[in-house]
Amino acid sequence: MAAQRDRVRGPRGSPLRDRARRGERGAGRSAAAQRRRDPGHGPARLGRAADADGHRDLARRRQHRRQSGHGRGDDPVRAGRVKLPGGGRVPADAPWRHHAGDPVSRPRSFARDEGGQAVVLFAALALGLISMIGLAIDAGLLYSARRSAQDAADAAAIAGAIVMRQEGDPEDIIAAARDDAARNGYSESDVTIEYPPLTGAHAGNILYIRVTLATHARGAILPGPRAITVSAVGTIDTTAPPPAIWASGGRKKNDPALEAVHGSTISVTGSDVVIASKSRAAAKVDRDSTVTVASPNQILVVGGTSGDGFTPTPKKVGKVEPDPFAGFPKPSVDGLPVQDCCDTVLRPGVYPDGLTKLPHGTVTMQPGIYILKGRGLDVGDHTTLTGAGVFIYLTDKDYPFAKKQDRQRQCGDVNISGEIHLTAPTSGPYQGMTLYEDPRCKNMAIELKKSTALDITGAIYLPTAALVVNDTALTLTSAVVVQSITAEHGASVSVQLDPLRAAPPRGDPRLAE
Repeated sequence: MAAQRDRVRGPRGSPLRDRARRGERGAGRSAAAQRRRDPGHGPARLGRAADADGHRDLARRRQHRRQSGHGRGDDPVRAGRVKLPGGGRVPADAPWRHHAGDPVSRPRSFARDEGGQAVVLFAALALGLISMIGLAIDAGLLYSARRSAQDAADAAAIAGAIVMRQEGDPEDIIAAARDDAARNGYSESDVTIEYPPLTGAHAGNILYIRVTLATHARGAILPGPRAITVSAVGTIDTTAPPPAIWASGGRKKNDPALEAVHGSTISVTGSDVVIASKSRAAAKVDRDSTVTVASPNQILVVGGTSGDGFTPTPKKVGKVEPDPFAGFPKPSVDGLPVQDCCDTVLRPGVYPDGLTKLPHGTVTMQPGIYILKGRGLDVGDHTTLTGAGVFIYLTDKDYPFAKKQDRQRQCGDVNISGEIHLTAPTSGPYQGMTLYEDPRCKNMAIELKKSTALDITGAIYLPTAALVVNDTALTLTSAVVVQSITAEHGASVSVQLDPLRAAPPRGDPRLAE
């Protein structure tokens, strides 16, 4: 036992007792309790007392107060050196050692196992993250490609609508849209143009054009090309009603665009009267004549006026709306038969010499398109011309093969001294239009004189013609677009605009879809 106790000694080399001796008070108390009761006497003090006094009763000794400070027992208690057996080895069966099978005894092996799991988990998460980033990049690329294609389709549709507004032929309208798409990098095989659209809400409407682009785009991650198809619809349609009368200006600089003289009247309801001429006497009324526009509509004049017979007083403006029917499509001769004139029943088709030798009596025009070349239209005193669903196009003898740059083409005049009762088509591309003059014709004269009745339901579009109503009454339910209009010698012109019967006007080019 002595040898075993010598293995563990105090800080100063004194052996430590591991149990209380006989006769000692407080032997049942623990060393920790003793230290709590007397913190000033640590293990070092007990060692000195043991060396000096042997086995005297420590509890009865008087404890002297000791000053604090270095070496006075207030420093932290530190364990002294522990003598180990020879060879410096701790016995394998020491009670404080972990059991060999305890997982805690293998901390490095446990850490290595957890590290392998983290690598696998990180690889899986990294793969998912890379996939998500790739999908986001592909989505951005596909969206960008689709947006570019949509912009190109929109631009092509607007290009076609602009030419449509500029009185272009169907071939010109389609070519303008296709050329614009080509400038944006799309080949002819990628572009499909429908004028007018074949399907949808605007099918068959000549105020609309549809452009469809079909292309492909590739992503960075997803395999293979992705098909992209976009479309756009351009239009010049507008919901605003056209002016009841629109006149651009006389043939000469100072000629009036609107004139009522010699006891004549011009009356309008349902829309404005617009005089685009800049002449000092763009609108003229003598003292025996009147021009009346029902409220709330107005008389709008760019130039000046002459006379006091206007109701309301004309309003001078710096700019007026453009020709409401500019760009109205021209009819095609394809599929129309060539007809001889003339019989009491007229059939749709192309009349190379116009309608100038109508027989006396009633002549009926069957519904359809009539293209009158060369000599125009002549209805004599003893003839009554009637027709429902009729569209009459006045042009020159070379139509449609004349060069577009030829601005001096002469078209036949229109002279009517008999009766006319005509109504416009109610559907199709020429809905609401009865009489249409080729805009490339020059200085046409349209004279309506001494007739007992002139009743036309539909628009009269004569952009380069002078319309003269002489000593007769003309009743219209749609717009009149002319170079100039004159009512003379007691004539009466009444325009009662009916939006349901009027030809649809043309607005500014825009996107409809």
